[in-house]
Order: sequence, then C-alpha cells, then structure tokens
Amino acid sequence: MAELKLWSFYRALIAEFIATLLFLYITVATVIGYKKSDPCNSVGLLDVAWALEA
Repeated sequence: MAELKLWSFYRALIAEFIATLLFLYITVATVIGYKKSDPCNSVGLLDVAWALEA
C-alpha cells in the first residue's frame, strides 16, 4: 500500500494508459484502413498482422 503514495507509481500508470490508447488507436485505424480500401493501393493483411504484433 505504500506504493499508492509514490509519484513513480502514478507516472507508470499514466504511461501504461497512454501506451494502451496508442496501441488501440493504431490497431483500429489499421483495420478500418484494411476494410475500406482498394486491394491494390492500401493496407494488406500482413500490415494488419504487423500492427497487431502477431
């Protein structure tokens, strides 16, 4: 419980939150780009997998 009084705990929590939001933004944007695109000029299935780090 002593961790709740440390600034480093909250700094790590904020960093984790921002990283998760960034991951979700990139993932959703890639999938939307994959679904709404022309097959010749855009994001492919491999790019979606790369964005998801699969």
